[in-house]
Amino acid sequence: MIIGFTGTQNGLTCLQKVLLRRILFNFPSITAVHHGDCVGADTEFDKMCCDILDITANIVIHPPAKRDLYLNQKSILTAIRKLLIHVIHLLLLQSLCS
Repeated sequence: MIIGFTGTQNGLTCLQKVLLRRILFNFPSITAVHHGDCVGADTEFDKMCCDILDITANIVIHPPAKRDLYLNQKSILTAIRKLLIHVIHLLLLQSLCS
């Protein structure tokens, strides 16, 4: 199974970390993961995958075209669309608070 991930620059909440660890542990059929290589949640997800899954060589990053600290909404949606081309399942963990 190939999964993709995207999250916020603010990183994962404690609950999101627990749920994400549970997903990674309970799906041994994960063979590759893709993420956007952004600061925050993507970085945390990458580390979890290295720690939990034995797929270090199959972690594929899709960095945004611009490395601006704050990407505009259009840039974010474009990056997610590019990520979706490569994955079967997408884990989207966003902040519920603004």
